[in-house]
Amino acid sequence: MTEARSASKSGGKSEPAPSIVKFNIGGKKFETLSLTLKKFPGTRLASLHPQADEYNRDTGEYFFDRDPIAFGCILNLYRTSSLHFPDHLCGNYLREELNFWRIPESLVSECCWTVFFNAEQDNQIFRNLKKTFSFLDKDPRLNEAGKGGMELWMHRIWLLLDKPNSSRAAKIWSTFYMFLVFISVSLFCAQSHPTFRVARADVSHTMRNITNPKIRMYHETNMRPELYWLDVACVVVFTVEILLYLLCVPDKGRFYKSFTNVINFILVLVAWAAFAMEMTMGDELLDGKGVTYWTYGTLKLLLVLRILRFFRLSQRYSSLNVIVLAMKASFNELILMVMSFFLTATIYGCVIYVVEIHSNSFNDIPVSIWWAIVTMTTVGYGDFYPLSGVGRTIGTFCAICGLVVLSMPIAIIAANFNNFQSRNEERQQRRRGNQNTPVKKIGWMANVPIIHQYTSNPMDPNSLSTKAKIKMITTKPQNRNN
Repeated sequence: MTEARSASKSGGKSEPAPSIVKFNIGGKKFETLSLTLKKFPGTRLASLHPQADEYNRDTGEYFFDRDPIAFGCILNLYRTSSLHFPDHLCGNYLREELNFWRIPESLVSECCWTVFFNAEQDNQIFRNLKKTFSFLDKDPRLNEAGKGGMELWMHRIWLLLDKPNSSRAAKIWSTFYMFLVFISVSLFCAQSHPTFRVARADVSHTMRNITNPKIRMYHETNMRPELYWLDVACVVVFTVEILLYLLCVPDKGRFYKSFTNVINFILVLVAWAAFAMEMTMGDELLDGKGVTYWTYGTLKLLLVLRILRFFRLSQRYSSLNVIVLAMKASFNELILMVMSFFLTATIYGCVIYVVEIHSNSFNDIPVSIWWAIVTMTTVGYGDFYPLSGVGRTIGTFCAICGLVVLSMPIAIIAANFNNFQSRNEERQQRRRGNQNTPVKKIGWMANVPIIHQYTSNPMDPNSLSTKAKIKMITTKPQNRNN
């Protein structure tokens, strides 16, 4: 630092003038007073001295190969004691600049803190997307290197069953599988309608006294044979599919960690157990008592879960996974919505019970709370309703409060979903852009394919040597001298 002195005209004594510090930041010149840099001790600028490596004795400047735009904002912090940044700068980049200049993030002004908050939120979203879609972004053909014979066929069967985007055949199988799931769910629903059932000839006389029309229909009729055997055929296909998957999956532990695989395995076992009981047992399945009746009823109840097979579409359509991620990110808002909703419903339930104490509409407070829940959700079954004018007024405010309590947290959940969906679309566009980018390769590298894998950071150039094993194993390298 250079120090200038000026002579005092009155006393003839020389007084030291403030030192001027010069900076060269990426080719742009900056100047300030040394006293200005002392406002924030412990920072990089406050710790500079002429013996520092950044000091150029020839020019009398401190040189830093950094961004001059960000440095201008940081230098203004020492001048004005407030740190502001332009909106067009990235929050992650600004955080790196602050770390380099040893400036705590707490000094950032409140009006500019949104830049850092949005950057941190985007980082968290990208980390969740990367973790969720890592199995989709990786090219499954990388694992075919070095495989042959039966091992290669087993690997390809696993790709066909588990990776719907790995090939055209896998997409066809995925579509056919979803069609079977739709048929299976439709058959389960159709068996409860009399149109799809036929009368039984061997109805037991002891069962004719059943008063429940639903149970009586199941006793006196059977599912149409063609529909029954179509349901059996669907179960056969699901069984073959799950057995092939268990046989060919490279990592057996991953099979048991997948929610859809576990549900599919349980459904196959339950379906065959239910078919076995229907073939070997008769009216005792629906006699309304005994272990057999409850066991069969439990199996039928578990078969309702067959609709969860549709979640297999999440591997083909990433938006389904985005919905799950948005719900996880909105967990606190969901808890707040549930607590606020039931607290408000309890308050209005107690009030309407007291107001309508002389009427026969509300027998107890639990029934009143049920009325408040139905009113707040604008369902309005009409089974309970207030009769007095005061009660109807309370019902009006109850409906309005329900709209307010439900709408505010839902808006936050919708915003989270929009953020995840937008970032997921950016991830897909970046992935397609990487795959479509032509790269000129020289010599023997011309035979090595480039397979891009999406990450939240730029692609690591060293990863090419690992990913190129597929082609390097199956293709003989050319002469490098050509």
